[in-house]
Amino acid sequence: MAETGGDCARTRRGSDPLTIGRTELPLARAVLVVDDDPQVLDVTAWMLEDLGCEVITAPSGKDALEKLSTLPHIEILITDVNMPDMDGYQLADAATQMRDRLKVIMLSGQEVDGCGYPFIRKPFLREDLKATMALTTDEPLLTLKDGQRMRWPTTKYRVYMIGRDGRFLGPAKELECADDEEIVAKAMRMGSSLDLEIWDDTRLVARLPGTPAPREWE
Repeated sequence: MAETGGDCARTRRGSDPLTIGRTELPLARAVLVVDDDPQVLDVTAWMLEDLGCEVITAPSGKDALEKLSTLPHIEILITDVNMPDMDGYQLADAATQMRDRLKVIMLSGQEVDGCGYPFIRKPFLREDLKATMALTTDEPLLTLKDGQRMRWPTTKYRVYMIGRDGRFLGPAKELECADDEEIVAKAMRMGSSLDLEIWDDTRLVARLPGTPAPREWE
């Protein structure tokens, strides 16, 4: 673990690989985590490390903006909402003005939504964080140590709505994702009153039961 200055500010590099076919690549998202509670900060950072991310932490909005101004490879900001001096909403607005391509995820045990940003309610599990990360990062990128970037290998998937007679309804929705887990998370986010089937070029990846009302199918 390499120290970067400040009581709680540090840079971490996760090591868990993501297996794609026979090739193993580290899940190397560069994530800035902000929380004024040191214990929550450490737990969130540990979860992200376990997912393979590089984690930079900050105990306040002011410190986070300083990190963003000096570390251009940061791709995602995950921030608590309820913090003194500068809350998470104010931080997100300032951060996205500095970096318009920055992805933002809000965390809170008191608020009920992220005011337009993806939101995770505290307390949360590693899988909650992983699913929200997958939905937030629509364009998978690999950040290398020298700051260069490359695209993840992706697979083309087709998502079909299934009629009550078991037949496909209409054309498939085509999506490119890094792996099966990501496409399943995105399909669940779409929602459909009918069952969904996810296919790649050779196989049925998953069948998802219908939900009461579609949300993002169009």
